[in-house]
Amino acid sequence: MSSRKDAIQKLLAQVKPFQPNYPSPPPLSFHTPSTSPPFPSTTPLSSPLNILILDSSYNPPTTAHLSLLQSSLSHLPQKPTQTLLTFSPANADKSFSPSHLPTRLTLISLLADTFSLQNPQTPTQTILLSKPYFKDKANELLLHYRQISRSQSAESIRLWFILGYDTLIRFFDPKYYKEIDMTREMEKFFEKGRIVCANRVVPSTSPSSPPQSVQQNASRNKIQEQEGILKQFMDSSDAASLIARFKDRIFFLPEWLDSEVAGVSSTLVRGLLKEYWHAKTEGTVEEVKELEGRLRELVPAGVVDFVLEEGLYKD
Repeated sequence: MSSRKDAIQKLLAQVKPFQPNYPSPPPLSFHTPSTSPPFPSTTPLSSPLNILILDSSYNPPTTAHLSLLQSSLSHLPQKPTQTLLTFSPANADKSFSPSHLPTRLTLISLLADTFSLQNPQTPTQTILLSKPYFKDKANELLLHYRQISRSQSAESIRLWFILGYDTLIRFFDPKYYKEIDMTREMEKFFEKGRIVCANRVVPSTSPSSPPQSVQQNASRNKIQEQEGILKQFMDSSDAASLIARFKDRIFFLPEWLDSEVAGVSSTLVRGLLKEYWHAKTEGTVEEVKELEGRLRELVPAGVVDFVLEEGLYKD
């Protein structure tokens, strides 16, 4: 796995993305799983391109990311032509150190491998983007697909972005559209873009967490709370009229809400990793084994192997 990280480092060194005095680079494909069939770009396309996109920080990738991809793939109104795992270091709300980029991209590539192994009929790819906002990411990807599909127009391209409910709220928050025409930006996005939305529950990361049955009840209550917040936002926010206008272009995944994996988050995993590394130096062998077992339930095998091999998330 270290050889894969080395290959990604060499690729980044060649294109020099996200470095001072360099222009924003175009979308960069940094990994295609070996089990993925090729993207149908060399023959005339007889049907529209439906691109399923999970854009996340993947810090680190978890089984929840896999579940989101799988649920979306299974329930999307149109069968996806390709599934993308995208990442942008330029985040609207979070800072990111360029020195961490090779490691993060390696983690994402390992997640893509797991997804592709489970879905060998679906072309899968990982792409590095340069823009922080979804409206700009959509423009980047539209240009990308126009080029690789040899199509001069975007008429046949549909981009399906998978968002959690919290991200959906931020997507419609006017504060991210200051000094620009929000209505016009929404019109441009939804002309080719669609949203696949699922709620997310974040349980406690404490080692003294309540029993699982109690946590499950709390998770159901949290889901109901999130649904209420989302409904209130969609009905009464400053962007309510825009939300109503494009509501038919937002597809919800209600089945995913009842899944146990809906309570998994990168925050939870980072907390467990911190406990794991502490137990490695201060705890017992039994504690280390228990924590590693919990991590392997929450993180795909290839990802957790790389994390432990590299000693990641100790701080």
